[in-house]
Amino acid sequence: FSEWQGLRLHAESVGSCRTECYRNVDGLIGQIISLGGATLRELQTVYDLEDAMTIWESLIVPKYNQYKAIEEANRKRKLQNGGY
Repeated sequence: FSEWQGLRLHAESVGSCRTECYRNVDGLIGQIISLGGATLRELQTVYDLEDAMTIWESLIVPKYNQYKAIEEANRKRKLQNGGY
């Protein structure tokens, strides 16, 4: 743990919403684990990189599509309300 980086979860933010990035975990691995695609143990012992990429894609595409649908619904609602 000599190079472990601490998280700043309650640090002040510049914008209205501050998010935290993975500091000690590869982003791909962190997303797979946090979205329930696999455990760290499975990624270390069962799955190879190609499997991990397949798992990640199967988790991310529906989330992205959901985001785009919400974005479009918000755009339509704003147009219906006269741009507000």
